[in-house]
This record gives sequence, C-alpha cells and structure tokens, in this order.
Amino acid sequence: TVEPFARMVELLAENTTASKIDVLAYSAGAQVLSPALVRLGTPRPGESREQLQQRLRLGQIYFAAPDIDTRRFVTELGGYIDIIERVSIAANLNDSVLRFAAIVGRASRAGRPDVTELDEEQTRFLVEASRKLRFDLIRVDPKDIPNLPESSHAFWYDDPWVSGDMLAQFLLNAPPPRRGLDEQTTPGGARYWRFPADFYDRIYRLFSR
Repeated sequence: TVEPFARMVELLAENTTASKIDVLAYSAGAQVLSPALVRLGTPRPGESREQLQQRLRLGQIYFAAPDIDTRRFVTELGGYIDIIERVSIAANLNDSVLRFAAIVGRASRAGRPDVTELDEEQTRFLVEASRKLRFDLIRVDPKDIPNLPESSHAFWYDDPWVSGDMLAQFLLNAPPPRRGLDEQTTPGGARYWRFPADFYDRIYRLFSR
C-alpha cells in the first residue's frame, strides 16, 4: 500500500486547491506513511527540493504511537524532513502494544524507542532534527496526564489532553510552546516535549485570547 498511498497524496496535491496536506498515521500505519514520504521526497528530473515542497504542500505529519522499527524510522526521516512543515511523534514509553511489537519485531518501535539501538550518525541526526529541523517528539507520560492508563496505546483519541493537543496542531499549525507543552532535553541532547501538570489551565490562558 506504500506506492498507492504516495500516489494518492500526489493526486490530492495536483487536483485540489488545499493549501496544505496533513497526515495522521496511527500505530502500524507508520509502516505505510514513513516509506511513502521517502518516495514522495524523491524529486522529479530537474525538480529542486524547494519546487518539490511547493508541489506537494505537505504540512503537519503526525505519528501517533508509531509501530515501526526505530532505526528504520530515523533513517527514513532524513529522506523527507526538509519538505515537510512539521513532523511529530506522540509516544508513551509504557505502551504495552509496542512492547509486544518490539519482541515480535526484534527491535524497538519509534513509539517506544530505545535510542541505544541507533548508531552514532543516526543519534547525531535525531538530536539535530529535534533541535533544528521541525521534528517534535511528544512524550505522553501517564504520570503527567490525569486518568491516562499507564500502558495506553490508544491515548491519541482516548485522552482529551492528547487529542486536543493534536487538533490544535492540525488546525492552528501551532508549535509545541504555543500549545502549552514543556520543553525537556534528554541526557544525549535531544529535545522533546511533555504535558505540564497545569496543561488544562495553560491551554485556557493561551487560547482564550
């Protein structure tokens, strides 16, 4: 389904007046979207990267609990990140479905990553992407979010904080600080975002204006 999906995106770009095309991939949907974006990221003969970006008009790309090999995801990310408005991953590190998927696939999943599996070049790219290249890793931590089951895989539509944040991103094109998320940094220097304890009140103050 990778090639038909990529072609569908091209058809939308060619035959609609949409100002941009946003895409949400959930769980194993990442195994279609990620390689499709790599395919879309290949310019036509004589086409520059800037012209490719203008032709496709890809906006917000949101991976919710992506069930795809972490190493593969990071490698493929490098093939399309420069033609996307923003790429986001929402990840619960306690996700029970992705824990099982990692056992079956013999590799951690991008929605529950083990960064020790990445080589030096991949690690360096991921740090740079998180700090400079419009790539956002959103940590969905049940300890931060009231009533969120610890091992949730369906958090992006089950929980109002996460689903509301996702909708704000799609509808307003708002970066994480504008959506009330807190910036954090891993020991390795990568940036990620998490939900603060006062998220509800913070959102009310931000958007009531």
